[in-house]
Amino acid sequence: MVTIMSRVLLKSLTKHFADVVAVDSVDLEVQDQELLVLVGPSGCGKSTMLRMIAGLADVTSGEITIGNRLVNRVAAKDRNIAMVFQNYALYPHMNVFRNMAFGLQMRKVSREEIDQRVRNTAQTLGIEDLLTRRPVQLSGGQRQRVALGRAIVRDPEVFLLDEPLSNLDARLRVAMRSELVKLHRHLSATMIYVTHDQVEAMTMGDRLVVMREGKIQQVDTPRVVYETPANQFVGEFIGSPPMNIIPGQITRVVSGLEFVSGSLRFPIPDDCQQACRTRVDQPIHLGIRPEDLHLSAEVEPLAAQISVSCEVLVVQLLGSDILVELDCGGNVIMARLDARHVCRTGEMIEVCFSARRGHWFDAITGRRL
Repeated sequence: MVTIMSRVLLKSLTKHFADVVAVDSVDLEVQDQELLVLVGPSGCGKSTMLRMIAGLADVTSGEITIGNRLVNRVAAKDRNIAMVFQNYALYPHMNVFRNMAFGLQMRKVSREEIDQRVRNTAQTLGIEDLLTRRPVQLSGGQRQRVALGRAIVRDPEVFLLDEPLSNLDARLRVAMRSELVKLHRHLSATMIYVTHDQVEAMTMGDRLVVMREGKIQQVDTPRVVYETPANQFVGEFIGSPPMNIIPGQITRVVSGLEFVSGSLRFPIPDDCQQACRTRVDQPIHLGIRPEDLHLSAEVEPLAAQISVSCEVLVVQLLGSDILVELDCGGNVIMARLDARHVCRTGEMIEVCFSARRGHWFDAITGRRL
């Protein structure tokens, strides 16, 4: 349905609320027909940024370009964008058809075209049998589809979605994530999606924008963000359960450099030696994802693995997996293991990991080495 070029370009975009900097000089390009996800903790500025793009919040400084048009001074109603809110924002006294048609009626679209657009969109979303119902007669998932349908019938340049699934139960949220991805593919539309749920971000976005305190921390594909986080914050925020962070320091030995943290001690991998040479005797953080920890008995003896003895603190059954909280030389870490393994609280187990799968961060700046 969306046929015009609908790139969104932000240049030095800034928003102040009194003394609070909600969005801090953001530069970002959203490509035509891309599903871009803004993700970060509550208060990081992602929803404020979306509202500025929509024209619902004034820009303190910077520029917003949609297509080839600078829209800073263009009213929200004239920006040709459609926004889907967390609370659906449906008119309770109108049925589904009238809710979806309302925006077109305000634009003086002909009755015949409104009828065709609404019915075609309802068929796409699987809600053609609900057109005569009112919102109170709908489930949460059905209301969300109506809110999406109201946006789609307008044929906007850009779709803005502000945590649209957060009011749904867990099972329906998973189903709707898949439906939204399919819908994006079907419409070939430019979509900017805001969420604080990193699982949503990972499973839906063509690219992720990870934000913190009004600043962009990293922009890349979900795989790159997960496998090569730009800093410790991104490494801990993206991934479930979160990345383990082990504080330590680099020491120089005859054979090269070693990482030391309590009783844990092992050589720095060759590909990290150069970055670590300037940090000898300085604090450094090692990040290890829970799924990169294994029981030593599972790994071939000759594999290049670091093995360490840990005490089992807590075991959580997830079905096919177990999350095992471990005391590793005074550091509490989490391992994600196969549920067929039986681990008991208080027992000692040997776990291992590849140092090459580790993530090395500067302890002061948090930047990746």
